[in-house]
Order: sequence, then C-alpha cells, then structure tokens
Amino acid sequence: MCIDRERRALALRVAINGFFLLLGSRFAGSHVLEFVGITLPVFCALPGGVVVTAFGWTLLPAKGELADQRTAETARGPCERAPLI
Repeated sequence: MCIDRERRALALRVAINGFFLLLGSRFAGSHVLEFVGITLPVFCALPGGVVVTAFGWTLLPAKGELADQRTAETARGPCERAPLI
C-alpha cells in the first residue's frame, strides 16, 4: 500500500504531466489537426454524433427485454404508476 508521501508525489507528477499535455495541446493542437486535414467544425461535430448515436443505441432494447419491461409495468398496481406530486 502506498504511503501518504508517495501518493502526494504521484499526484504531483500526474498534475505536472497533465498541465504540460494541456499546454502542448493548446499551442500545437491546431497545427496537428491542420496537418492531418481535420477542420475544427468536423472535430466538434464528430464527438456530438458519437454521443447521439450512443444514446440512440441505448434506446433500442433487445427483443426479450421489451416484453419483460411491458410485463413488469402491467403487473404493478395503479398506485405504483401514479406520479408523485
């Protein structure tokens, strides 16, 4: 198990490395993207599309799960389905 001093030293190293990574990305990131041929709007739209796709994928239940969910909803009484105000 790490002692407290080792944890602090490791946390400091991680913070310093993270700082320099962000600093390097800030100054060289646009040049790297330009070199690869990726424009900034595409770079911003791509993660948004991935998030929307992942959310949509979770909305597609498996065949058996939908039937199980409907059975569970109908098995509950009316008091359990009433909204809480």
